[in-house]
Amino acid sequence: MRIIVRKSGLIVLALAGLFWLAPAVAQGEAVSRAPKLDVSNKGDTVRLLFTWDEAGRAQATGELINNVLVLRFADPLSIDPDRIAAQMRGAAALVRLDNDGRGLRIALKAPAKLLNSKAGRMIAFDLVSPLAKKDPDPVQDPEAQALQEAKAVGVRVSEMETLTRLSFDWPEPVQYDTVFRNGELAIRFDRPGTIDLKRFADRQAGWIKAIKADPAQKNLTILVRTDPEVRLADRAEGRQVIVDILEPASDQSASGTSKATATDAQAATAPAVATVPAGAVTLDAGAAGPNLSVPQPPPTDKKADAVTEVQAPKPLVLSDAAALAAKAQGASPAAPSAATGETAAQGTNDPEAEKAPPNLKAGNISTVLNGDTVTLYFPFENRPKAAVFRRGASLWLVFETAEAVDASALTAIAGAGINVMAAPVLEGSAARILRLRVPAERPAAVSAGDKFWALAIGPMAVSRPAQISLLRDVQADGVGRLRALVRPASDPVWVTDPEAGDRIAVVTMPAPVAGITTRRRMAELEVLESLQGLAIRPLADDIQVTAAEGAVIVARPRGLALSQEGPREVQIGGIAPDSPYPAPDFERWRRAGEEPRDAARTLLRKSAESPPGMSDARMALARFYVAQNLGAEAIGILRVITAKDQTAPNTPAFRVLSAIANIQLRRYREALEDLTLAQLANDPHAAFLRGLAQAGLGQHAEARSNLNEAARYFGAYPPDWQARGRLALAASALALGDAKEAERALSIRPPDLPPGLNAQFKFMEARVQEALGNTDSALALYGETTGLNHPESQVRADLHATLLKARTAKITPEQTIDALERIRFRWRGDEIEMQTLRALGQAYLTQGRTREGLESLKLAVRNFPPSDETRAVQIDMQKAFAEAFLSEKMQALPAVQALSLFYDFKDLTPPGLDGDAVIRKLAERLMDVDLLPQAAELLQHQVDNRLDGIPKASVAARLALVYLMDRKPEKALSALRGSRQVRLPDALNSERRLLEARALAELKRADEAIEALEGEIGAPGNRLRADVFWTSQRWQEAGQALEALAQASTTADAPLADNSRADILKAAVAFVLANDRGGVERLRARYGAKMADSPDARQFAVIVGKGDPGSADLRTMVRDTAGADTLDAFVADMKTRYGAGVSTIN
Repeated sequence: MRIIVRKSGLIVLALAGLFWLAPAVAQGEAVSRAPKLDVSNKGDTVRLLFTWDEAGRAQATGELINNVLVLRFADPLSIDPDRIAAQMRGAAALVRLDNDGRGLRIALKAPAKLLNSKAGRMIAFDLVSPLAKKDPDPVQDPEAQALQEAKAVGVRVSEMETLTRLSFDWPEPVQYDTVFRNGELAIRFDRPGTIDLKRFADRQAGWIKAIKADPAQKNLTILVRTDPEVRLADRAEGRQVIVDILEPASDQSASGTSKATATDAQAATAPAVATVPAGAVTLDAGAAGPNLSVPQPPPTDKKADAVTEVQAPKPLVLSDAAALAAKAQGASPAAPSAATGETAAQGTNDPEAEKAPPNLKAGNISTVLNGDTVTLYFPFENRPKAAVFRRGASLWLVFETAEAVDASALTAIAGAGINVMAAPVLEGSAARILRLRVPAERPAAVSAGDKFWALAIGPMAVSRPAQISLLRDVQADGVGRLRALVRPASDPVWVTDPEAGDRIAVVTMPAPVAGITTRRRMAELEVLESLQGLAIRPLADDIQVTAAEGAVIVARPRGLALSQEGPREVQIGGIAPDSPYPAPDFERWRRAGEEPRDAARTLLRKSAESPPGMSDARMALARFYVAQNLGAEAIGILRVITAKDQTAPNTPAFRVLSAIANIQLRRYREALEDLTLAQLANDPHAAFLRGLAQAGLGQHAEARSNLNEAARYFGAYPPDWQARGRLALAASALALGDAKEAERALSIRPPDLPPGLNAQFKFMEARVQEALGNTDSALALYGETTGLNHPESQVRADLHATLLKARTAKITPEQTIDALERIRFRWRGDEIEMQTLRALGQAYLTQGRTREGLESLKLAVRNFPPSDETRAVQIDMQKAFAEAFLSEKMQALPAVQALSLFYDFKDLTPPGLDGDAVIRKLAERLMDVDLLPQAAELLQHQVDNRLDGIPKASVAARLALVYLMDRKPEKALSALRGSRQVRLPDALNSERRLLEARALAELKRADEAIEALEGEIGAPGNRLRADVFWTSQRWQEAGQALEALAQASTTADAPLADNSRADILKAAVAFVLANDRGGVERLRARYGAKMADSPDARQFAVIVGKGDPGSADLRTMVRDTAGADTLDAFVADMKTRYGAGVSTIN
């Protein structure tokens, strides 16, 4: 029986008998179940956090008895009481563990409150001081949080004749490993994820009997049941993990007949899987049950596990290198060391698990021959970081260490075609470097042990390193830098090649093994193929390679031009040097020289006669349609193929053809989906098509990057497709503000262009001239374009010419709007209409026609899919909306129209402070015209949903004033009391007290109103106090308060002001109604002379006169004055005094 473990593409053999070490004694089992304790003391809170190995064992209770914390557990504890006391830092007087280990008692030095919380595998007991300001947060389960943050993972299945492929699409690169035993495969990723496997419920794919995600695992684990004798292959490509389940090597194995050991033929078919010698391992396979689970080893014979100390359970694996070493020593790979009882079986990619093969001595290179494969062992006292890379027929090994390396043993491998070459020149830092001459066709693989690196060269060297991600950071100006995601990142070792004379930056890395499997050549540098680490050959003198931002950064002082190598282009029909696929041969596809109708009939007949699915004849027909610019017909043929052959979309030829057809149909998103195939990731021809689609979607930064990468292969395409590439590149460069690059893209005009592309070229040339500031040349070229027979280019030219004339004041704003309205109705349904609507909206807004402008912009956003341009239009709308309400334009707009505008476009209200200011400004405008219910609705929404703290208290005060104006004092009082805050500014506190008192007075609650005014000693408080006395008909207090107000506002020499005369008249009436003749006499003596010279002389004389108290004039004046409403005066005073609110936030 075999157990195959793959970790990120590296394949090793696990020994089932040593899969898990069983506990030796019962005490060890108890210890393994005991929770881990972490103690933290934050001054006012001490937390005891217990963590179990699984959630089901998390059981504990706690209580405080006479200031003693008593904790009880289901499992015995393994802790040091003295250490707990020290960690509590003086909070504990005594810590004691019960004899059975299941009780913990802590005597506290000070009183405390006990709180407890549980989350997953953790239970926290918190001792909280009575002086603590707040209780601690409950314990949070990081595993549950991780599951909540898990990324969605896509899964695709492809069925082929000899294999079934599972492709897992992650949103970011991941690490993974696979475990296969007895027909059960576990694919384990290094992070949580969510995945939908419903597609397998109705129909299982070939070689897959069952599949599910294991809910018991923290990280995403996929469990697959398949045939025990299938073969596996897996790899990671960027953000994609691919697992291939291959059919068994023979009919016998395909029928389910298992073998105890692998045959030589099987070993030759799957050389990555080492063979277990007969009798070396015994494994109880058992019957496959209905439920899938992560493959686990069977119980071991405890008599054989005579260990005295039990470590955490961990799978032990045997590396290819260690297996070869063990074979060379004549020992069984599974045999334990007699001295230590440990095995030499360790994982090639797990540096913590690996041990060196026997008889290795630090500093001495050892070699082991196994048939045509030689394995070199490089042992060290401390395994250093390393890099291994190829350059032509040489293999470079760089170890970043000062330890000596004796290479004398390498003379023994000269007969294997491997020779030591001249050492390179090392610059600066200490390192050991070795160069070997190895034929380029001979495979090589690197693995790592506990204290050694191993290099295998030959047919058995089949493992591949994990891929280092290379990311391009291209800036808006077209230059940028390259980031290599190396962990941990470190500065490079610079070496000089003694043969070529050039310099190479070598970045060494620790285990696990990771490298670059495909050489990458760019304009200014080359990333060499590496088995471990990173090797970069600069092609420019000022290339800089540094460790920064958690990665290795490759840059130049002025940035890297990542997308081009130069102006060189290949000829038609050529193949990119780093691409396995030729450029689409449109000339051959369109069957030049034949009548198209006859060619179509011939191809249709051959297609009908061919076998179902992806036949050559049917693909030839689809290519013919594409070459004839009949994308819809081509898509139809491709769908016919897919209906009979579901594996067809997994081939590059099919995907490229589909992408071209979708681009012809302007179905750019579908074209990008076609080009996501992993085999097309680094293909320049796919980059060309990808750039065309991205340019069509307005994704200009990505389009420019891809088109620049493919630019040197433009010559491989016919003139019309060359023109498409150059036009798309120019358009993206212009959108990113680089007119010079756009001019370079158009500097070569392909010959014999059809009229439509010729017009598009002319139009783009006009745009470039406009961007360069050559207005007259641009207008002339726009005029030439409108004279060509291509309606789309004509409309584009009219649009851009109109906007250019408007910017240069060659036409009036009214003429601009008229021209744009005509263009809008000439062309509908694509980005031209969207650009027209945006320009029209801006023109309306410039003329102050806010509604028309916003309606035009709203159409542009609503009718077109999301893109950079539609997002820019959305921003324009929000700015215009805010400006309409925050600027002086608001006063020119009638209040009803302003309210209508707000409700029609309220979804444009900006977030944050600007949005709050918009709503308050509109509310003020509505208050000015007595649209009080509408103003109250706006302010109430702010108070209830948008504001907190001081802003909420301020707006609530304004809302209360609106409710008072609308004669709704109870709502005013509710708004104030529902927004109470501590530590408000003094002015705001005063405003809110005045409003509350007024609301209480309107509700006839005079005593409460007077109490609310306690402490208000200024003029506003005194006046409101007088109003409260007046409205409650407490005439004596009202007269005294009004007399005090009049006295405070008059001077001996100055005439009486209007408000002073009103206060004197009201005071006189109050004293009359209170029957206080003394008060009346005081007013007559003090103000009689001045009132006699005022417009109120007659009224004052009648009120304070000594005539008949029952006269009709006196009764009429007293009644009219006493019935006067003081609310309007209060509101006017509040508006004057506090404006739009004391805490208005602009």
